[in-house]
This record gives sequence, structure tokens and C-alpha cells, in this order.
Amino acid sequence: MRKMLLAAASLSALTLLAGSAAAQTRTTLDIYVVDVEGGNATLFVTPAGESLLIDTGNYGPQVSLRDASRIMEAVRDARLTRSTI
Repeated sequence: MRKMLLAAASLSALTLLAGSAAAQTRTTLDIYVVDVEGGNATLFVTPAGESLLIDTGNYGPQVSLRDASRIMEAVRDARLTRSTI
């Protein structure tokens, strides 16, 4: 069950990240490194507000909702607001 919840949260993050950032003007490439179980996830946000999340995930009984919540915290910090698929 936890693995399914983590996968759903990660998918939600990926669809959110496919959208553009909030209406403010960005002038830098922002890179967020998120400490997740067994490694790191990396969130890139371009000056145009486009974003990309790289996270290969974690498989097995140690899968934790902590990882998804940390990724979503980075999404909020990056002020990403729109999702598209």
C-alpha cells in the first residue's frame, strides 16, 4: 500500500512539474536537490518556468512517504503552480 501511495505522489509531482511556474519572472536556473531514501531527487526549474524532476524512485519494503513529502516541499519552494500532461 505504501509503495502505491508513494508512486501516486510521485506521479502527481511529475505532472505538476510538467507545468510552468508561478507568474513571477525568473532569471536563473534553479536546482533543488532533495534528500530521499537511498539517494537524491533533483528538481530543475528554468528561467521560463519549465521544470523537470529526476527521481528514479526506491523499491522495496523501506519505501517511505517521507520521500514524496520532501519532493512536494521542493515543488512548493519552487512556487510551481500549474500542471499539464
